[in-house]
Amino acid sequence: MKKASFIQYGTAVSLLAVLLLSGCSTPADAPPPPPPPAQVVVDYDAQALTSYQQARQFVAQGRFELAREQYLIALAIARNDYMRERLMHELQATELMLRSSR
Repeated sequence: MKKASFIQYGTAVSLLAVLLLSGCSTPADAPPPPPPPAQVVVDYDAQALTSYQQARQFVAQGRFELAREQYLIALAIARNDYMRERLMHELQATELMLRSSR
């Protein structure tokens, strides 16, 4: 008889643990997932982006003079202020690398 009460107690504890754990895994008041980020269209010139990408490749190869030329081309045809700022920053960094390598 003592064995039967132990089995009933163990079963009750197991059932209670399963119920508690299953309740924790799926909260009823969970907020909905956030919406996907909006797509932003930025007015970049395709040639400016191509020149920028080419300049970055030249920098990675250590060809700083060619990179400088491509940054200048991209800067001349850039359409917005953010792109111009970024190009000026990259151009200054490239010129520093040029000076330090001489």
